[in-house]
Amino acid sequence: LLETQGNILQGLGSALQAYDEIINGTPSGAYEGIIGNSLQSIGCFISVLGIKIELTDQEAGQRINALGSWVQAFGAIIAAIGQQLEEEAEEAGSEPIQYGQGNAPFFLR
Repeated sequence: LLETQGNILQGLGSALQAYDEIINGTPSGAYEGIIGNSLQSIGCFISVLGIKIELTDQEAGQRINALGSWVQAFGAIIAAIGQQLEEEAEEAGSEPIQYGQGNAPFFLR
């Protein structure tokens, strides 16, 4: 029960981070942040599904839970790369550009 609740909270947090990156992200590293945080969120919910399946079929549930953990880890790596790119752009002196209608990613126009 506690593991399920923890995964749900982590999944919601990652989804909110992805949403924040869409709304307030800077061009440098934004796509990586969106994709990475979305993958983390998806991985959390896959793990929750695996935990629920473990109640009836332990082996299948463990496999699904492990898959969710790997998806979370892969998403965390991508999000960390995006964060590093964003911080490098800020250190180089470029002003963070907020997305507006003219410079929003293609999927937000």
